[in-house]
Amino acid sequence: HATRYLCSAANSTGWFAYQVKVEKDGSATEVDEYNELRHAGAIYALMDSCFFNQQQREVSAHYCGAAPEAVRNTIGWLLRETVRPVPELHLHGVYKRGFRPLTARKQSFQNSYLPLGLQGLGMIALSMAIQVQPKSVPVSILCQIGDFTLKHMQREDGTFYAFWYPASGDSGDEDPRYYSGEAALGLIYLYESLESSAESHAIDSRYYLEGAARGLDALADKQDETADHWALKAT
Repeated sequence: HATRYLCSAANSTGWFAYQVKVEKDGSATEVDEYNELRHAGAIYALMDSCFFNQQQREVSAHYCGAAPEAVRNTIGWLLRETVRPVPELHLHGVYKRGFRPLTARKQSFQNSYLPLGLQGLGMIALSMAIQVQPKSVPVSILCQIGDFTLKHMQREDGTFYAFWYPASGDSGDEDPRYYSGEAALGLIYLYESLESSAESHAIDSRYYLEGAARGLDALADKQDETADHWALKAT
């Protein structure tokens, strides 16, 4: 039922019903906010359930009829609304804007920034989309997101920065916490999508796998007791 809900929660423009508040009288209204990182995460869950989980073939047969259109629309929204060039770097990244009410469909990127976790979940969603719907995502753009993550959000010791701020052209010192596992998993999905893509013959896909391994090694070295399921899945 969760799979069917995800398929129906995406409208024709690619927006998910991000939060729905149900009143005591049974009426339901969308909460007036949106989260780009969770948009990418919802695409991941939808595609994993409908296209990548062989144990759930029965689920796919019964609940995923609308999945192809939902994936096409939500991936289109992700590319159209969040993927932009990173100033001065000649690379693309996945942006998170500040609070963006549903009534304000178009806003400037003036106060936007690039969270590590959104690069990770963005790579996951876009990499899965290439495998499900070839040509839906430009391979060059996807690789640029991976390049930006490794060249500008990963330190030499394998640890990651949590954010990149375009206005200042640098990273802060915030703790990346779960973002590091998301980034490592995204790089692995990018590697796997390139390995299965006919367009990737000229791309060194192992570069992304090696970056993910460095990130996971750094997490292991920290011996952090935080329960990080993203890092566990990447491992």
